[in-house]
Amino acid sequence: MQVSGQGNGKILGVDAFLVSISLGIMENGLFTGEVYSTMTTMAGQTVNMKVYAVGGPSDNGGLSRDASVQTTSSENFLSELCNTFV
Repeated sequence: MQVSGQGNGKILGVDAFLVSISLGIMENGLFTGEVYSTMTTMAGQTVNMKVYAVGGPSDNGGLSRDASVQTTSSENFLSELCNTFV
């Protein structure tokens, strides 16, 4: 399965544009997938994101786990991200 999308929003309070593509497979009742996204601010700063996810049925309907990694070369966003998640 492949899903792509785009849209406008905010990252750390700054207007940004997002482009994203998701790839995944369902095998033996278990879903595994990856998401790749790039967020670009109106000033041209970018943040890249990778998300890895796995999910499946459980007694309560469904269960999923995921992990994400964000990278940027923008010193402004690096300091903001560090201050936000520490």
